[in-house]
Amino acid sequence: MGTMPCGFYHFMIEVVAGILLSNNRVLIAKHKKGKYLAGYWEFPGGKVENSETTEKTLVREFSEEFDVVIRVNSEFHQNIHSYSDTTILLKSYLAE
Repeated sequence: MGTMPCGFYHFMIEVVAGILLSNNRVLIAKHKKGKYLAGYWEFPGGKVENSETTEKTLVREFSEEFDVVIRVNSEFHQNIHSYSDTTILLKSYLAE
C-alpha cells in the first residue's frame, strides 16, 4: 500500500513495527542523535514501500538496521494517528 491520498492535500502513510520476541526478551531501538525524536525508544520498523507487503517491509527493515533475519507472525495491533498534513496507519506485528 505505502502512501495513499487521504483527503485534500492529506496523505496516509502505512508504517509497520515489529515486536521481536526472543528468549523472553523484546527488541527495542533508540532514535539516533540528530534524527527526528532523537533519544526516544521505538519498536523497529519503517514505511511500507509501494511494491511491498507489510511483512516484507519488516523483514527488510530488520535486515538493514540489525543484520538479522526475522519471521513475521501475527498482526498485533493497528493505530491511526493524524497530523496536520498527513495520517499514519501503524500496524504492529509479532515476530521471532
